[in-house]
Amino acid sequence: MMIQEFEKLTGIYPTADLYAVIEAAYMEFDGDKTAFCKAYKSNKNGIAEKIQREANMAAFRAQNKHAADIASRYDIEEAQTSIKEARKAAEAVGLPFSEKLADGAGDEPDPYIYDGSMSPGDYEAAQRARDAHTALADVVTSRFPTADPDAIERITDAASGLKLNPETMQRILDAFDTIVEAVKRW
Repeated sequence: MMIQEFEKLTGIYPTADLYAVIEAAYMEFDGDKTAFCKAYKSNKNGIAEKIQREANMAAFRAQNKHAADIASRYDIEEAQTSIKEARKAAEAVGLPFSEKLADGAGDEPDPYIYDGSMSPGDYEAAQRARDAHTALADVVTSRFPTADPDAIERITDAASGLKLNPETMQRILDAFDTIVEAVKRW
């Protein structure tokens, strides 16, 4: 699908970087471009949020890579300026910032050890985000104890993307139960 087709079908005009992620998601989508655009506009199964998160992370990784490239080629002052820009980019999309360069997907920081690569505020934000995600997963798991772990994770990711707290998630699940019971009685 061309970007112009996406724009015409959705009325949304993404940046080139965002459209690259949209295009990749479309290639993985089980349906035609009209169905994809409809799913994207309605955020079916959190598809638009997932695409935005991936685009944000791609921008974040690009900024970190850019900072690393500059640090290896230029003087410290330019590298520090680039790191500041990357930190601002991360802050703009609500992500904690780490100066530790990752060496691929398997090179994840240990979330339980403060290694100095993040500011204390960013480290605390990362901890809060992980704790909030765990709390949401606990709510969903307690409601659906036999559910597939991948389904639990998808529901939890959608709730996290909507910035729901565990109490709100619990109320939403309770409301769905009430609706299901009303439909059964109908």
